[in-house]
Amino acid sequence: MQIELVNQPWDADADIHLEPAMQADPLDGVELLKRLVESRTAALIAVMVDGERVGSAILRIEDHDYGREAVIVAAGTPGCDRMNLCMALMNKFADLAFQIFGCDSARFHTTHETLGRLALRKGWHEAERVYRLTSREAR
Repeated sequence: MQIELVNQPWDADADIHLEPAMQADPLDGVELLKRLVESRTAALIAVMVDGERVGSAILRIEDHDYGREAVIVAAGTPGCDRMNLCMALMNKFADLAFQIFGCDSARFHTTHETLGRLALRKGWHEAERVYRLTSREAR
């Protein structure tokens, strides 16, 4: 399996690929991702497997006191429903960030426990958990 990551401008496929990933975070929808890409704050990456586009991801670079960090802001691969492929993509993004952007670390957030367990087995470590309460939910 040949995985290729291609930087490109926002397109209709990105809307389709990334919308499911943003359902768990309705305050930050696909429109926010599009604005990040169009303002060049983040990059849209087309995920290609064996020459076919199977998904999209948003990659952002952050500079901190502890070094440069790549953030996989959102990713969606509706063309592939295998956690092993998702983990291979996360590792490919990290490699890209380390080699091309000189990053010292990479991170991603997920609501998928299976992906989290697989990441732990592949050398990643859990750094935080994120919980949100909206004003509509507060009582």
